[in-house]
Amino acid sequence: MQFSGHLPTTNSDTINVLISRINKSLIWKTEGTGAATSGDMGFTYGLLEIPDNSANVSGHYVRIWKKEPGADWKIALEMLNIDN
Repeated sequence: MQFSGHLPTTNSDTINVLISRINKSLIWKTEGTGAATSGDMGFTYGLLEIPDNSANVSGHYVRIWKKEPGADWKIALEMLNIDN
């Protein structure tokens, strides 16, 4: 996970702390998606908005997804830029 203002991390304790600081009422609005022709990688990106005020963009996100054979899709990388 990479969160604006912090170094990237794969440490679950650090990720949990960062996630706990995210406003849980934000709306994750997907603006675009794509996938590799191999079918094992994909991405989504979009805006983070404050509820009841879609004109007030609070940030942006990018997620890179990976699928292993016989498994569900999992987030391989997530980058957030959230305005405070």
